[in-house]
Amino acid sequence: MRIRIVAVFAAVVFGGSLSLPWGAPSHGTTDGTRHSLTQGNTARAADELRFAYVGSFKCKKCHIKEYKSWEATRMAKSFDILKPKEHASAKEKVRIEVNKDYTTDPACLKCHTTGFEQPGGYVCPPSDDEKALKKAEQLVGVGCESCHGPGSAYVPVFEEILKSKRKYKVEELYAVGLAKLDEATCQACHNTDGPTYDPAVPFDYAKRKRDGVHALQLLKQREE
Repeated sequence: MRIRIVAVFAAVVFGGSLSLPWGAPSHGTTDGTRHSLTQGNTARAADELRFAYVGSFKCKKCHIKEYKSWEATRMAKSFDILKPKEHASAKEKVRIEVNKDYTTDPACLKCHTTGFEQPGGYVCPPSDDEKALKKAEQLVGVGCESCHGPGSAYVPVFEEILKSKRKYKVEELYAVGLAKLDEATCQACHNTDGPTYDPAVPFDYAKRKRDGVHALQLLKQREE
């Protein structure tokens, strides 16, 4: 497989020159550089060691609108492209073996699962381990934490804010692992290392931020 993606990411946006349906294809950046998940983002790298992934379902309680709209995105379904015979025509266009199973390929899982091999993140579950299989289901695809960072500490804070209805500032969440989103977040997977890379169609962060991501509805208690 020609996928040589070097990090998760947490690809927050989708699409590309071939309009492939998987959730984390890679694309060239506007300056031709390559990005790993934490390259140039030491705070994010540190957070992945300090905090653990908990799965997108944990986010649903406070962010129901975002969660429901995310479920309909290609991000949520990005794991499916790794399965044999899935999206055959798209794979053929970039010379990826259609009948091969990539669901255990680490090079692919870094950008098609959430928190791959990080604390609490996705690991390939044994086929006979029901508990592990159930947990893995919560972490397949490009989930909330792929972009927003591992949520073991900020999810409880969100829950407390929702319950108490108190005011808060986003900096409070940043202090416990919520990631600040920028173009580098997307370029962790949308870069030149993937099979859909086309130098004639560089990754357009502004466009992708408008299209293909979940709905956005801030909690009423948030203060600027």
